[in-house]
Amino acid sequence: MMHAATGCIDPARRAGSPTANAGTVIVRLLPRLAAAFVIAWVAIATCAASPSSVELERLRLQLEDKPTQELEVQYLQVLRKLNSRFRETFDNYQLPNVPDEGLYKTRVQHMALLDRLAAKHPRAVLEIWLDVTIYGSWWKSDTADMLRRQLAGYAAKETQIFATAIMGKTKTHDATSVVTFLADVESFSSYEDYATILANLEKLGQSELKTLFLEAKAQRMTFRRSPTSAEMERLRIQIETNPAPEAEIRYLALFPKTFVEFKKTFSNYTPPDVELYKTQNEHLRLLEKLAAKHPRAVLEIWLSVSANATYDADAVSFFRSQLLEYAAKETKTFAAAIMAKPEAQRRNIVTFLADRENFDGSPDYATILSNLEKLEQSKLRRLFLDAKAKRMKYRHAPGE
Repeated sequence: MMHAATGCIDPARRAGSPTANAGTVIVRLLPRLAAAFVIAWVAIATCAASPSSVELERLRLQLEDKPTQELEVQYLQVLRKLNSRFRETFDNYQLPNVPDEGLYKTRVQHMALLDRLAAKHPRAVLEIWLDVTIYGSWWKSDTADMLRRQLAGYAAKETQIFATAIMGKTKTHDATSVVTFLADVESFSSYEDYATILANLEKLGQSELKTLFLEAKAQRMTFRRSPTSAEMERLRIQIETNPAPEAEIRYLALFPKTFVEFKKTFSNYTPPDVELYKTQNEHLRLLEKLAAKHPRAVLEIWLSVSANATYDADAVSFFRSQLLEYAAKETKTFAAAIMAKPEAQRRNIVTFLADRENFDGSPDYATILSNLEKLEQSKLRRLFLDAKAKRMKYRHAPGE
């Protein structure tokens, strides 16, 4: 009952009321109901994911809600079974328009959980670190960086245990792979854990393992990235974790503006010009993402690189797909920009976009032609038609 004067519930009816008791129960259950809802949502959202990914996410949420020893052990068991599939689970980079089927979106939470569990389950977590990094000497991503920091920090504090574990591996190259992974950094001047590991190995008389660390460091310093690529990689990680307009503008200013620079940066996988080959997909996805916020700058990059481009696989193919998709969606803006280019550049851009084996599987190309007709861009449309006709003459015959 409400007091007419105050509008408050009558104290005599507050306690003992069925409505009040039910409300109290609901309030108490809200945290658990929320957790259950989140777990159910994750199960639905990851229905296309692998069973191990779904199980890991379920266990992570349960551990964050109400941790138990049993759940921790289950989580580490599932994690260890991943082995070589660890990267595809947490860094499952896909081509455009392909669903994210792993745990990329919650990788930071999983890595933080793994780090916390190391205090309670050191042996199990150390085995996971070693098993994963055996397959990760070539791995470049922020997930790899998190794992590297974790394992290096542990190895610096527990060098004796680390040394025994790594040298106890059955294959000699396993230890080399782990050390190579730990040494894969841009600068050793601020890598205090690495210096501590070397000093501790010296004290422990672990000369063989210390030599592996010294050799890995020397090799990595020989194949150091150019300053521009190193800065682009730093900015990429910064933008992905904490976006800021200043960092985005700086990143786009450093992005290659010619095809020669593009190939050297993203397609040269032969040392010493390692540059950004290993993270090419991450950089190109970021470029496409920035197109929404900086459309003119990104379109100018697409056009300037394409002005002298010829088809190639991997990064070049990915890059071309981006420009084709943009041209199909924003044909008017694309047409105005490309028609402002010199004729030779304009022709090469269109030839580059038309360099494909099968036009039936390219709805974007057909859309561009259709949109150009509606926009009465007959001159540019003729360039696209001529480029297509010329390319079809040189298609491989069936079976070639």
